[in-house]
Amino acid sequence: MKIFNHISPAWLIIFTLLSTACKKNSPSSSDTFPAGLNVYMAGLSDSHVAYWKNGQLVDLGVNGNATGIAVSGSDVYVSANIFVGASSVAAYFKNNTQINLSGSRLASATGIAISGSDVYVIGQIFGPAIDTSVYWKNGVETTLQTDGSALLYDIAISGQDVYITGNRSYHIKNGNVMSDGVGPGGWGYAVTVAGSSLYFAGDSVDGAYYWKNKQPVKLDYTPVPLNLAYPMAITVSGSDVYTAGYIPGANNSNHAAYWKNGKLTSLNAGNEDSFAEGIALAGNDLYITGYMSVQNVNVPIYWKNGQLVRLGSSGYVKAMTVTH
Repeated sequence: MKIFNHISPAWLIIFTLLSTACKKNSPSSSDTFPAGLNVYMAGLSDSHVAYWKNGQLVDLGVNGNATGIAVSGSDVYVSANIFVGASSVAAYFKNNTQINLSGSRLASATGIAISGSDVYVIGQIFGPAIDTSVYWKNGVETTLQTDGSALLYDIAISGQDVYITGNRSYHIKNGNVMSDGVGPGGWGYAVTVAGSSLYFAGDSVDGAYYWKNKQPVKLDYTPVPLNLAYPMAITVSGSDVYTAGYIPGANNSNHAAYWKNGKLTSLNAGNEDSFAEGIALAGNDLYITGYMSVQNVNVPIYWKNGQLVRLGSSGYVKAMTVTH
């Protein structure tokens, strides 16, 4: 079952009755993580908001899913959608404490970033008359778009500047619409800043790209009629630009992949549909997070240097970050 996060956050609104207390479980792999670094991944595990630290599951004990993760010192921040009956509300967690953002309004949170003591979360408020794109800074809501169809996918902070991207060919900087961003007709799924350069990953009318300071680099893949490639995450190391996502295959299948400077590498998941959603470097190791569909059940996974590791039997991994 594919998560259509490039179309609408409506997939976040799922009915579930399962509820357990906050717990920690043993990792399901024998993978070792780089000394002196911590690798965090966030998503959903058995219908609960969850994150993993160096492969160790932290189940936050709430029905819902995590959409982003950021770390500041010893504090872990997770943006999340909390399922309430057949709807959802936007929230974030600081460690194990839940902070509600949207009250009782139907909403989604789609990403999180930390700058000093400030916590930024992006998302959408659904209805009642029209959907609204918003961000919350320390819980205070600011409206960004009110055209009913603008979706926000990623946020990055550099110094005093806050960059937000979504399903528009422009991006938002410090609350203002900027004319540059992804290409014509394009959607920006990911944004990052490295040094003085601003990077986006997304698609345009003629394919998948990343952009560095407005300059496009087309991502290599074999086109399939009526299907697109989706670069969902981006990171930069020195002069190398890494993007991760998924490419179309035969019979409406999808396959996880990553690109280094635009050159494609497919990721092995057997014969299963697979999707890459996050990417980060930890020392000399390349981590890519995502999920695969096994008999219509999503399974949380990651790849370390191309080797697949399962994190559990049900769920997915949406985002990741690495700290020292």
